[in-house]
Amino acid sequence: MNRNIYILFLLLFVAFACQKEALDVKPNDQISEESVWSDPNVTSAYLTGLYSIAPIHYVAADPASDNWLTICREMDDINFSDEGYINWINPYSKDFSKGTLDNTGGFNEYWDYPAIRKFNDFILKVNAIPDGVNYPAATKAKWVAEARFLRAYAYFHLVKRYGGVPLVTEPQDITLPLEQLQLPRSKEEEVYNFIISELTEAAADLPAVASDYGRATKYAALALKSRAALFAGSIAQFGTVELEGVVGIPASKAATFYQDSYDASLDIITNGGFALYNKYADKALNFQSIFFDERNIETIFAKQRTGPGGVIEDYEFFQIPQIYHAWGGGQESGVKAGMIEEFENVDGSPTALPDIGSSLFTRSELFAKKDPRFKASIFTCGTFWIKDSLKSYNGVITEDGTINHDANYKGLLTSGTSNLAGSCFGVLKNLDPGWIASWAHQGKLDWIDFRLGEIYLNLAEAAFELGKTDEALDAVNTIRTRAGVPVLGEITRDAIRHERQVELAFEGHRYWDCRRWRIAVDKFSNDNRYAVIRRDFVTLKYRVDVLPFTTPNVFLPQNYYLPITPARIGSNPKLVENPGY
Repeated sequence: MNRNIYILFLLLFVAFACQKEALDVKPNDQISEESVWSDPNVTSAYLTGLYSIAPIHYVAADPASDNWLTICREMDDINFSDEGYINWINPYSKDFSKGTLDNTGGFNEYWDYPAIRKFNDFILKVNAIPDGVNYPAATKAKWVAEARFLRAYAYFHLVKRYGGVPLVTEPQDITLPLEQLQLPRSKEEEVYNFIISELTEAAADLPAVASDYGRATKYAALALKSRAALFAGSIAQFGTVELEGVVGIPASKAATFYQDSYDASLDIITNGGFALYNKYADKALNFQSIFFDERNIETIFAKQRTGPGGVIEDYEFFQIPQIYHAWGGGQESGVKAGMIEEFENVDGSPTALPDIGSSLFTRSELFAKKDPRFKASIFTCGTFWIKDSLKSYNGVITEDGTINHDANYKGLLTSGTSNLAGSCFGVLKNLDPGWIASWAHQGKLDWIDFRLGEIYLNLAEAAFELGKTDEALDAVNTIRTRAGVPVLGEITRDAIRHERQVELAFEGHRYWDCRRWRIAVDKFSNDNRYAVIRRDFVTLKYRVDVLPFTTPNVFLPQNYYLPITPARIGSNPKLVENPGY
């Protein structure tokens, strides 16, 4: 994706805006719009630029703000689910986890019709170029397929947030009267059908392997189809149809969508040439390495990052352990007690965290029986980082059993590598445990958007809902075998959901999974516990205490869809607001 980057910089003057020339004299550092569609190198560079505006990897940051701190919202999918919670809030973010989201919106927004216009314009203009030596038909078809993939991705981010949205598939003529440009919301089912159709056709014209890493392939399109169709099947099965289908999908359509997801997943697993990452015998190291051994055999599609630069790099900046953060920040996301408990013990023993007054452990004994994916996904007391094991604890247990939080107690520090209250458990996945955050925008790890582990679990879920229980069991056990946990003898819906929660933890799936299954009201509102590690003054060992949040989280039924907002309805009166707002 770095090829022709010098051209891309020049294109920034003309490629991403419809502008009228204010002067008769044309600057010599600009490229005309006509040349974009007459020079294949420039056209290719333009397409590269479209990837930068596509909603790939956490689009929750506020696009209207130029303050980089808004990228704290990248952690929304963790902090507002039952995976984690907010350790601290920067002044440019809001905490919507307490049921405060109203019709004005502001949470996890995505309404990027300007980007969709650019995708539409590219598709139209490239299709209009005559075939020839400079523009072979196959090259044009591939470029158009990439743009259709990006457009389908944008519509998926819209529909999973708002339900039905206006479907705009061609550039609108801005000279038309305003009322002709204002479109009503399509039905939610229609939007999903469009996405799946687009991805099916795009996959046919995309290569199996990208010539430039980070560009769409046949299997990236099928992976998005697998995910989107699974989402639609769940909405049909567990959701409710309202506003005459603008939100919700008829239950009779669930099997069709599940079949679409199943077929796409099976094609990837059977024909894609991917394999589950199995490089190391150490199961924890193996799982952790998936996310920093870049371009590995499990990766289907990734957001390439070379750092420094770009707000997406700040995910690592905000999540790194506090002791390795130059500003004393880090650990923006804490991990909820229920998420810790979700990781099984490999010997089958209970995983419930002990109440206050439980046994004492050394750092090496803490969570020693856990599913190896726990050690690879969550950092806590005992996690190795750079050159030492973290000593994450808050408070010292005195001789009489009380908890002391002074700076030190009789020479023993009362907090270890973190002094953020309750932050003894942080998100390790997608972090490089050899990195010190000296400044923002420095992270270099690629963000894996689609990997084979997810596809196996997509197949398992779709197969189960279609009655193919043997295939569902085999797919889940394939994942569990790689993880190093005992295989299952039978499969249930809850077992599949559990496997998704631990295998895909902190990858941006859990928040959306609970929404599409319509279990977020229960899961997000009722898990209101966090875990703190204390250090014992006498033995220097550690104890885990589980505490309630002062203010419980609340997820309301209307939050299964985000509000359209009065601002958008004011701009387009043909839009209708979602129920409950």
